Amino acid sequence: MTAPISASLSITLARTDALAHWETTPAWFGFLRANGLDPREIEPFAGTIGVVPCRFTPPPRRFRLDPDGADAAFFEVLAIEDGEIVVADLVAFDVADPTIFGTLEGCGVLLGADQIENPSRYLGDRPLLVHRTPLTWLRAGCQGVVVLDERRGGGRLAGALGNLLAEDLDHARALHRMMGRAFPTRRIRVPSASIRGQRDPRPVAR
Repeated sequence: MTAPISASLSITLARTDALAHWETTPAWFGFLRANGLDPREIEPFAGTIGVVPCRFTPPPRRFRLDPDGADAAFFEVLAIEDGEIVVADLVAFDVADPTIFGTLEGCGVLLGADQIENPSRYLGDRPLLVHRTPLTWLRAGCQGVVVLDERRGGGRLAGALGNLLAEDLDHARALHRMMGRAFPTRRIRVPSASIRGQRDPRPVAR
């Protein structure tokens, strides 16, 4: 991807405010170092990344900037609209607990959504990785997808051109519940390492 060309006013203001106060702070450097992340490699897929104090709400997952909140990593949810890259939303997750995450405006549905309908992602019967959290997505070099909104993400994910690879069996079952009958269980795979100490991905048991 190249640099995004547009974003809503509220996203632009929030991003500008965050970067003006909290870019390249010790917390930012510490987060990148602890997770082995290189912002130069992430930027083409996730845009600007920083660490800011935020507060999160329960599902539907949302966040807001808050000077009294906990440190959270934030970056851009990029999407392709009419052949152009746009900033659809901002996503943030709690640095201390990456399972806590949310979007700024509730517009972001998936990270890596363009990969769902990209045939090259499935070459050689390779499954598309589905990550539980934005952090594991970043660590994977932004390969695969993350569901940010479970209410709307299931239908989009069910349009995958090939098989999906969940993180483990519990995650696979959660994805199946999310997508329903629109996506057969045999097409959701899990790493055998998560259940048998092996490596090759296998289908979810019916």
